[in-house]
Amino acid sequence: MSESIDFVDYMIAELERRKAKNQRYSLRAFSRLLGVDSSRLSKILRRERPLSAEMIQDMGAKLNLSTPAVRRYLDHAKISQLQKRQEVGGQEPIHVSLEQLGSISDFRHYWVLELMKLTDFVPKVEYVAKKIQISKELAQVFIDNLQTVGLLKVHDDGTWEDLSHGASTDVISTNVKCAIHVSNQDQVLQLSQEALKKVSMKSRDHSSIMVATNVEKLEAARQMIKAFRRSLATFLEDTPEKNCLYQTSISLFPLTQLDSSDETIP
Repeated sequence: MSESIDFVDYMIAELERRKAKNQRYSLRAFSRLLGVDSSRLSKILRRERPLSAEMIQDMGAKLNLSTPAVRRYLDHAKISQLQKRQEVGGQEPIHVSLEQLGSISDFRHYWVLELMKLTDFVPKVEYVAKKIQISKELAQVFIDNLQTVGLLKVHDDGTWEDLSHGASTDVISTNVKCAIHVSNQDQVLQLSQEALKKVSMKSRDHSSIMVATNVEKLEAARQMIKAFRRSLATFLEDTPEKNCLYQTSISLFPLTQLDSSDETIP
């Protein structure tokens, strides 16, 4: 069976392979294996229902796909979704160079783009400054930088347009220099520490768990964390009225010294 990087194509081919091997094998049997209602699976295979990253992760595991194979399907689905959003918006994909990303390394640049999703958003420097508690001068710098790199457009009528098409966090996580990525993660951790001290428990969640495991499970764990982040973001964003910004940070790191033969985690 030839390999496809589209997960729906793979499922269709896999179902046909199983039918060829067992003439009594049915869509219903396939749906039971995948843990999905048969009618929903039928719509997925006809591309009438979308597949979330979490579903690809879960179905891939039930089909005994390798971690690299699941990652390829996830990456393809992510790229396809971005392309569809850009086609609907009639926009060309945004390409930001590493040098340009360096000019917006301060994590608060991305807060400006997220602020535009709030119900009460006002395209004014004063609004940005007040919301993220910075000076109007610094807010203007962030806005200017975002325009320079092509992630934000301020129209002549005063309206703002997010040219990242909601993919600003994807830009920072997939195309950024290691040093810039480390800097952004450091900023997130500092914000988390501040919230731990200043924000009441009813408005935040800080928790952790310690486990004994095998380092070979790390890559699968990273993929599970990625799927959870996306699922949580989808849940939080699914509301008609957005009135605040929240940051999610999940850390997984060794407490014991890794053997020299183990892969160093970047």
